[in-house]
Amino acid sequence: MIEARQSLFEALDVTSIINGVELRQTKVWPEISAPFCILLATNKTPEASAGFRLISPRFEDSLNQAGGMRIDALNAELVPSQQIRETPE
Repeated sequence: MIEARQSLFEALDVTSIINGVELRQTKVWPEISAPFCILLATNKTPEASAGFRLISPRFEDSLNQAGGMRIDALNAELVPSQQIRETPE
């Protein structure tokens, strides 16, 4: 699994990852029961200084019950691609 992830990050310029774990089985993603993420990338090899935003929307009852979610760009963690290579876990 680590080798597959490494190959993915070497082949694509990943720009964002949305962690959907907290919103599964809500009206946002009602049919999803397994942990999942959404990966956004450009189909090109990343530059040495590349990185991506890790976005983890939190459960918000009134918003999620309406099928919506909030993405807070200020709380998105910036992860350098170098970190994925050095500490893949």
